[in-house]
Amino acid sequence: MRLVFLLTILGCVMVENCAAQSFNFELHGGIAGTQISGDLLGGFDKPGVVAGAGVSRSVGPKGQLGFRMLFFQKGSQKRAETDSITMEVDYYLLRLNYLEIPLSYRYSLREKFLFEAGPSLGILLSSYEADENGELLFERPFYKYDFSLMGSLGYKIRPTLLFQFSYFQGVVPVRPHLSGSTFRLNRGQYSSSIVFTFVYQFKGSNRSNKSGN
Repeated sequence: MRLVFLLTILGCVMVENCAAQSFNFELHGGIAGTQISGDLLGGFDKPGVVAGAGVSRSVGPKGQLGFRMLFFQKGSQKRAETDSITMEVDYYLLRLNYLEIPLSYRYSLREKFLFEAGPSLGILLSSYEADENGELLFERPFYKYDFSLMGSLGYKIRPTLLFQFSYFQGVVPVRPHLSGSTFRLNRGQYSSSIVFTFVYQFKGSNRSNKSGN
């Protein structure tokens, strides 16, 4: 959460510069449902926080290029279940904290609807893995970088406020399989995330327009 605070401070410093340029400064905040392939668990059961800041710039009448830095919690989870016969507890938690850096192209489909897509680089900040017996300290290490492809649909609530539904699919594994085996494009365990975010834009003004007033 310190990273979220630092990104917010950085964003506040950037606002003054962005306001004088043809860039829009953006604040992003929302929640994610995430999963990791190959863990024998199905569903986007691990909730996580997505928050940060970015900038965008108009490209043509309907397009925008965007760059952002997000604190992104990914992972996998199985809530504690007790076997009715053996009374044994089955539980699993994997928490991966990333600095996520998406680059995107946003296109207005209609007046209030938009589509966005692009690549995203994740830098692993920390990891935590545990089961019913406590933290797993000797499991396979995670790779430092994650690379995903992102696509989203958005709805413009107001001219400066967007709601977006996004899907992130990892194209490189977060770590190898337990067996170490690989097969064609399956090189290990991959992350997948569905994300619901609100995006607030501080509209920048073109400096050349100001000079012409």
